[in-house]
Amino acid sequence: MTTPIFFEDEAGEWRAQLKSANGEIVHTSEGYRDQHDAERGLGDLYATVDAVRGIDRMRFLLAELVEDSECRFDHHGGCQEHGFLSLEQGEKCPNHEALELLRETGERHG
Repeated sequence: MTTPIFFEDEAGEWRAQLKSANGEIVHTSEGYRDQHDAERGLGDLYATVDAVRGIDRMRFLLAELVEDSECRFDHHGGCQEHGFLSLEQGEKCPNHEALELLRETGERHG
């Protein structure tokens, strides 16, 4: 819905804005007009909850696998401590990046 740019008076401007806002409310509510659509929306919500549970599980497993030890890089840039020997010069060790992520999310302290 297009709102005109010019109005005869201030009341006309307010009527146009109210009509536009009402159109947006109706458009938003149309997605859940029947039970099937509402059930689909609820299914989307459950899928999101399952995804969050999966992320929590991955965080737990990552915390179990990551080592707290400091990286030791060789003269080629590989991390000898964690076994990532083919890193490019300046590339971070995946163990170090995972540890940083866990610290940012509160899974690890230090």
